[in-house]
This record gives sequence, C-alpha cells and structure tokens, in this order.
Amino acid sequence: CLVHSCFPGFTAPAGAYALVGMGGVFAGMAQAPITGVIILFEMTGDYKVVLPLMTVCVISSLVAKGLYSETIYTAKLVRRGLKIRGKDKTDILGEIKAMEVMTRSVITLDAEDTLKRARDVMLEHAHTGYPVLSEGALIGIVTYSDVLKEIRKGKENLALAELVKNKDRLITVTPDCTIRDIMDKMAKGDVGRVPVVDSQNSNKLLGIISRSDIIDAYVEKIEEKRAGHEIGSFSG
Repeated sequence: CLVHSCFPGFTAPAGAYALVGMGGVFAGMAQAPITGVIILFEMTGDYKVVLPLMTVCVISSLVAKGLYSETIYTAKLVRRGLKIRGKDKTDILGEIKAMEVMTRSVITLDAEDTLKRARDVMLEHAHTGYPVLSEGALIGIVTYSDVLKEIRKGKENLALAELVKNKDRLITVTPDCTIRDIMDKMAKGDVGRVPVVDSQNSNKLLGIISRSDIIDAYVEKIEEKRAGHEIGSFSG
C-alpha cells in the first residue's frame, strides 16, 4: 500500500498480484513452473504478466523442491507405499510436434472478402484469428480486433487483402516444429496463434495452432506419463 501510494505507476492492480501468487502456489505444489506459467497466461492473455509470473513460478518450484522432493501428485503414491521409479527427465514440450497438435479443419477468409463480411464470419464462429487465402494460397492472418479497429474507421468495405498487406510479416511453422519452438515464435511475435504450412510450400495452409491447443496437448502428455508411472509403480 505504501509503495502504491508513493509510486502508483510502479505497481499493478491487486488482481494481478493475486493471479501471480496463484501461479506460484500451483508451481510449488506441482513443481511444474512451465505449466503454471502457461495456465495463468492463458487465463489473463496479458504479455506484461509473463516476466513476473515466470520469476515467481520458478522460485516457488525451486523452493518447494528444496523442501520436499515429491509433488502434490507423487506424494500421494509415496504415502500409499508405492515405489516411484526414476523421474521423467524428458523435455515434454520438445517431444510434441505441430502435426500432433494443430487443428486441421481451419475456418479461413478470402482475400477479396470485405471487413464487414469478415466480421460476420468471426461473430458466427467466435474464433479470434483467421487465416486469409488468395486463390488457395496463404497470404496472412487477421484477428477480430484488427477487423473491428478498421471498421470503426469507416472502412467496412475494405478488402482483407489490403488489411493483410499492411500487417507485420506472417509467422508460420511447419508440421515437424516442436511445441517449444512454436511457443518461442509466439512469444517473439506477440501472437496467440500460428498457421501450420507445408515444409516445401510456405503458402500451403495445413492447419493452425493456438495457445489453448498447446495447453491441451501438454496436459494430455502429462496425464499419459503420469498413468505410465502409476502402472510401473504397481507392477513393481
């Protein structure tokens, strides 16, 4: 309170501290800082919270591991007298490929569509980003906020091709890219979704990956590995 009253520009709203604290608690209990960061970032969608969130989650995880080697999940098995075999040291994010995660049925927009038409499609399907194709070739991606911003300027009859050409360079990935590489590209490009294109033809759209796709794939892989550990413990 004292810092906020003296330096209001250097503090964040109380809710931000609560969310970061929540991420730290989860990261400590599960000893999974990356999972904590991903879940809280998906909840907020605010890139400004990533740095403090990463710091808190990593510190919390390290402190928790130093105090007690087991997580909230493995501790239950230990209390039951189950012997847990060697812990998994693999890089889960490096194991999963884009082809395993991407959404293949992609709703696209045509380069000749007007912004008004694009807005209607976006409201109908409720996605936030849509690839734009010109004669079947990928030329860019637009978000609902991009379209709405231009419509408010009275440009509802502007073609999507005109909007796309004024945007930054399109960020794409190929099917063999790992989730870790994709997350790096998303962070550097400040985007929430990336198109997946053919490795031999960067204009051929194969699918799209969003942050929620990554989270679902990561959680599913964790559950698979956890189930494998439990089976191994029982058989042992």
